[in-house]
Amino acid sequence: KHFTAKCLHRAITAANVRFETIYMWACLMNNLEYQFELQDHCDYVIASTYSMPAYGGAFNELPEMLSQPAVDIEQALAAYCKADVESWDKAYAAMGVTDDDPMYTDMTVTRTANIPHLGEVLREFTDRLCNTYANGTEAQRQAIDNCTASAIKEQINQPNHDAIKYVKALINALPEVYGDDFYNRMKEAYNNCIGLSR
Repeated sequence: KHFTAKCLHRAITAANVRFETIYMWACLMNNLEYQFELQDHCDYVIASTYSMPAYGGAFNELPEMLSQPAVDIEQALAAYCKADVESWDKAYAAMGVTDDDPMYTDMTVTRTANIPHLGEVLREFTDRLCNTYANGTEAQRQAIDNCTASAIKEQINQPNHDAIKYVKALINALPEVYGDDFYNRMKEAYNNCIGLSR
């Protein structure tokens, strides 16, 4: 009844194929659950954090970019994502959608080789957070609740950065839990993995 991340993982495993890039042409697919399931099947994942338009994008530009001699794959994929989003923006503008309308599109390139390290840092962050909420002071629990209540649900001019902003708020609110360097470690792990957002 549902096509889950684990279903896709099993299907690709059964096919015994490794891809350079997996392109997710569906809404809301740029999440860590899919990234972790796909990390062993490809070098890059292209996906959208938010909703995608029902019509196509700049499909003809990707083969042209990739066919250039001595192409830099990361630059080509990032340029394609930008072209895709620009094509959607033009289509929306032609339909009368303005900057005042709550409409946002994005495409992100993820380097799958760096996903395990991001997962390790996220796990450390989460373990410390859960331990603090369960065993810390009332003031620490209140700080966590305040950060959660103020979390940005959708930052329409910055794709895929909402979670990192939430993490930063928590780290700033709990310096005795995370120390001075944890945010830099998290940011580096994130940028090395998902540093090609458009």
